[in-house]
Amino acid sequence: FQTGVGASLNYRFKKFNVFANYNFNYRDDISDGYSKTEYFNDNGYDPILGNHYDATQITEQFTYRNRHNHGHNLRGGFDYYFTDNDIITFSAMMRRSDGHNTPSVTYHDNFPFEGLKQFSKRTEDWFNSRPMNEFTLSYDKFFGTKENSLKASVRYFTSDDTENSEIVDSDFLTEEDLLNNVPLSSIAQSTMASELQKNLQATVDFVYHYGLSVVELGGKYTNRMINNITEVKEEGEILTDYTHNFDYNQRVAALYGSYGREFGRFSGQIGLRSEFTLIDTYLKDTEEKNNQRYLNVFPTGHLNYSLTEVDQVQASYARRIRRPWYGQMAPFSSFNDDRNIRTGNPTLRPIFTDSYEISYLRFWERGNINFTTYYRHSTDVIRQFTTVVGDVSISRPENFGISDDYGIELVGSFDIFKWWNINGSINFFKSNTVGDWNGRHYVTDSYNTFARFVSKFRMKDICDIQITGRYMGPRE
Repeated sequence: FQTGVGASLNYRFKKFNVFANYNFNYRDDISDGYSKTEYFNDNGYDPILGNHYDATQITEQFTYRNRHNHGHNLRGGFDYYFTDNDIITFSAMMRRSDGHNTPSVTYHDNFPFEGLKQFSKRTEDWFNSRPMNEFTLSYDKFFGTKENSLKASVRYFTSDDTENSEIVDSDFLTEEDLLNNVPLSSIAQSTMASELQKNLQATVDFVYHYGLSVVELGGKYTNRMINNITEVKEEGEILTDYTHNFDYNQRVAALYGSYGREFGRFSGQIGLRSEFTLIDTYLKDTEEKNNQRYLNVFPTGHLNYSLTEVDQVQASYARRIRRPWYGQMAPFSSFNDDRNIRTGNPTLRPIFTDSYEISYLRFWERGNINFTTYYRHSTDVIRQFTTVVGDVSISRPENFGISDDYGIELVGSFDIFKWWNINGSINFFKSNTVGDWNGRHYVTDSYNTFARFVSKFRMKDICDIQITGRYMGPRE
């Protein structure tokens, strides 16, 4: 269940334009999950033989979550018009968000060779508060037309996320005792987490059209600083394996430019982006430091040819980077499920992808289609690897190997009537991933499908009704 209410105000007098808006949102949602894990002795599991009967332990896990969140968002500011083509804008935003979750995890452990069954359950009462403040100053200058412009902005925002939870871990003698909530024994645990985040972003973008050409130049700087303090206790005693004080700082400086031109039936664009990245992490408890420095250049190119007024073909190339996000590098995330621990990896490197595409575009008065075939080659791909210690699974992301994706994608939109539009896409691709980890060689060759469909109805001038469907096929 989700609902919200908002109000906006805008008033202009002479060279000033003042604006403000307020929003309140409320959300409740319920989710559940099931997983089955089989543990084997040193002989392990052979997928060819399918020797499930050799499992020394079979664990079924049932997860249930009830989440609640509500928040207030207030934003206000002003525009000042030196002229119609010189505008400075200042805005400030304040957000307050509070959440309450009550997850539970139930385990059914079966030891077939001992003829033994065990039952346990973890229940949690979790609260969080997440205030955030943001300030933005921007300047827009237009040269003759809105197409030619110089835009600059500075944005600074902070957030302070505080989380506290009380956990009860109970063991039950029989399944009946579990259903009736009559524990044999219980252990009380608690977690406290505080995360302070500061972000600074500055950008400058220049766009200028002359004749059939367009030039774009720009720069961007981001600085993200996070301090995360987490403490976990059991019966009042600190569990040092899950307690830490972690600093994360990522700085990225980028310069970029592109040139585009139309010539006859051809049009094209070439671009170049240079980025210098600094990432520093520091785990104060163990004094572990990790520092990464890398300079990268990313070229792009697009060439378009108009076969007719309604038919076009396009070829493009782009090199991209996907840095590991903070959650993948932080040392620890949640203690709700103490048998499935997710940890981060401060030494993760970014994923680099070279993407090649060839597209065919067709336009009609009432619709269009875009058919694309593509190939993407990625290095240092990240995969989640799990180490089992007893019946505790510790999952950690690792730079694993290389991946090659070959695919086709069809995107289309069509107005059946003036009041009815349908649009959607389907993406089908083959993914080959090869890599080595912990002395073992892995190969994955899988086929994957993603699809999206939207049907939109316009009910005169009253409202719009939209039906959306998504499909994600199985992936190995």
